[in-house]
Amino acid sequence: MYSVDDSASLEVVKEMKAKIECYDFTDGKKRTVVLVGNKCDCVETREVTWDEGQHLAEEWGCPFMEVSGKDMINVLECFHEAVRVINEAKAESVSCDQVLPRKRKWKLRLYKLLKKVWRTFTSPLLHKPVSTAC
Repeated sequence: MYSVDDSASLEVVKEMKAKIECYDFTDGKKRTVVLVGNKCDCVETREVTWDEGQHLAEEWGCPFMEVSGKDMINVLECFHEAVRVINEAKAESVSCDQVLPRKRKWKLRLYKLLKKVWRTFTSPLLHKPVSTAC
C-alpha cells in the first residue's frame, strides 16, 4: 500500500516487492501481492496518478485498486480482492514434497523441527515479567 499523495511511498512499495522477490522461499508456496493506492480522496495533493499505479500492477502481474480509508471508498472491496488472490495462490501452490528433491525435503523437515524446538524453549524467556522495582 502506498499513499497517492506521497510519491516516495510508491518507491518504498517497489523496494518491498523487490525484497519479496529476492527472498529464497523453499516451501513451494506462491507469493502474491495486491497493489493498493491509499488516500484516493486527496485529489488536490495527488502525486501518483491512477495510471502509474495501474501500469506498475500490470508490470507485476497483480491486481490494483485505489482506496480511501477516510471516505470508505473501496475498502471492503480491497480486502475481498486480497482474500480472493490469497485463495487463488493457495489453490495453485504445490507442496514441498512435490517440488523439492529428496535431500532438500529432509533438510526442510529438519529445519522446521529445529524451529519448533527453538520456539518451545525461547517463548517462556520472551514473556518474563518485567520488574518494576527501582
